[in-house]
Amino acid sequence: MEVCCRKKLKDELKTLLDESNLLYEECLAANREQEEILRNAHMRLESLFQIMSTSLDGGNLNERAESLLVSICMGSILECVMQLFLLAYSDEYKDSSWQKWTDFKEEETAHLIDDALKQAVEKKAMTSRQRKSALEEVKKFFRKKRGEPAIESVTLSDLTSFYLSKNVIDDEERECFKKLVDKIRNGRNCVHVFSENTTNSTEDVLQLLTDFEPILFDLRKRAQYKNGTATPCGDVVRDMLKDYPDNTCLVIVAETDDSTIAS
Repeated sequence: MEVCCRKKLKDELKTLLDESNLLYEECLAANREQEEILRNAHMRLESLFQIMSTSLDGGNLNERAESLLVSICMGSILECVMQLFLLAYSDEYKDSSWQKWTDFKEEETAHLIDDALKQAVEKKAMTSRQRKSALEEVKKFFRKKRGEPAIESVTLSDLTSFYLSKNVIDDEERECFKKLVDKIRNGRNCVHVFSENTTNSTEDVLQLLTDFEPILFDLRKRAQYKNGTATPCGDVVRDMLKDYPDNTCLVIVAETDDSTIAS
């Protein structure tokens, strides 16, 4: 990778790191109850930025290797940033009942499934051992549906689904957000031996970092409202959006909507 390109990448990484640190501070101020988890996530973020910066300093990797390393780290950084923001809004996240089954008779359903499995055994469609294994998997699945997944364990793919399904992303910017996630995901998936994805070029990686910046900025700004700086809602949210940059990919969170996390 040429020296000028490496410098541009390092400058952009420095900007993203600074913005990530500010986001962490705002999220921490918004939800002190999650302090330990937030601090651990922040340490992870700093480590990922350090890995990328060190690799670019050394100049010992070829362009493809550097691109792959940045893409892998950026995937983890995006995942961590999205988790940080949800931790600031952990109460709203729990109230969303995401992936949680409500109005569900777990015990009754488990018995019905077990009866069906027993019939399958009687008809020699499966063995008793297979029935037992299947029933354990069913019960394990039901246990997962008793509550929402822990924020710190939600993966990038599921986080993306949550942000889109719960309208954390503005309708006008959904495509912008999805393209960014796809670029990061495709870039880091090149690590798999049989992957058909192609490594991002240096220009693609630089553009990826540039596109990520307004998302970080917007999340930080919205975390400020959560920690008490201001509490926008209703028409106030729409009025405030007029002052935001056109390329901001996310909308301000309003706490008054009882059906979604964002207005």
